[in-house]
Amino acid sequence: MNKKYQWNEIRLDGGDISTSSGVYAWYYTPILSDRAIEKVEDSLLGKSSLEKKEIYQSYLQSHLLNFYKEDPYKATIIGALKPVYKCCLEHSNEASESLVEKLVDSELTLFALKNLLLEMDENFLSPIYIGMASNISTRLSQHKSMIQKESDFTFNQSVYGNETAAYVRDTCFAERIISRKYVTSGMFVVVKEAESHSAVENILNRINYPILGRN
Repeated sequence: MNKKYQWNEIRLDGGDISTSSGVYAWYYTPILSDRAIEKVEDSLLGKSSLEKKEIYQSYLQSHLLNFYKEDPYKATIIGALKPVYKCCLEHSNEASESLVEKLVDSELTLFALKNLLLEMDENFLSPIYIGMASNISTRLSQHKSMIQKESDFTFNQSVYGNETAAYVRDTCFAERIISRKYVTSGMFVVVKEAESHSAVENILNRINYPILGRN
């Protein structure tokens, strides 16, 4: 049976979270603040339809879609006896034209969108990270502890030294949470006790492609 824990239910001492082995998946429920929405609504006054679309696009990108934007891919194109080309491919994940038009035409308000998103759970959200642990309680406590580090803390690969691979992975996860400015109150984790086996984690990552996953 799966168990779900909100961010504030995860204690640094482990609390009542299982100490058994298993897999876990972190999720993020996008939180659109009333204050930010009000600022957008004020900026729309007197604007043309085209200008309103640009405002909505910018807002949705910075306050919602950027949390799910893939890191750039490095691509290399090689042909027989041809020049070699290298480039960086950016993930394009702009809001659809139909969504923006619904907002402009007031078929949907940002406040309504906010409330709809808050109702979503793991059945409708993609995991942002999937991991496994020999002790679920300890691993989740480590995740939370690292994420709680001050946001201006400089993560540096060189300080990892001889730390375990699990520690390095957890630190990288925390670094990406902080750099992307996730609101931790919108984070929750679903766990399932299972035999600790890397094959399971690998397969789940290949199926779901979590945005902050290591695979």
